[in-house]
Amino acid sequence: RTGVIEYILKTCEGTGIGTALAHQIVDEFGSRSAIDVLKSNPDAVADKIIRLSPEAAGKASEKLIADQQCQNTKIDLLGLLAKRGFQLGPMIDQCLTAFGPLAVERIKKDPFTLMVRRMLSAGFMRVDQLYCDLGLPQDRLKRQLMCAWHAMQSGMNGSTWFSRAQIEKAIGERVSGN
Repeated sequence: RTGVIEYILKTCEGTGIGTALAHQIVDEFGSRSAIDVLKSNPDAVADKIIRLSPEAAGKASEKLIADQQCQNTKIDLLGLLAKRGFQLGPMIDQCLTAFGPLAVERIKKDPFTLMVRRMLSAGFMRVDQLYCDLGLPQDRLKRQLMCAWHAMQSGMNGSTWFSRAQIEKAIGERVSGN
């Protein structure tokens, strides 16, 4: 549901469909059918949704049809990344460019790939929260490495030297919760 609503909002931007209308469309037609009905029969959607004009529904239909090749991947990405603080528009585009239709699977397997590829708004705290929410192994070596990298990046005080104890402390606090 979240992914479908976010997809409608992002894809139909500039058509007059805002958050309230996107929710009404999904409520009326269901998250599985809302996009298909809006693409194939925009007049029926405009008839059911009082504040949606036939012109706006028609424009939305055109935008959705033009974007249908990436539709499912975008919906899944939006469902995965929405409400996590990521800048969704640029992030979705970057994920599609980097991973294509396998973007969701790649991110679910290794969310830190967003950081490694330096994607916009993919900082350690956001990506680590996604990693934890996905139920991935908490003690994974890559997570520890990314935590160490983050500690060094955020602890820049002009020095290029970090003691082992500083890094171990940062990893211990974030990764093991000590």
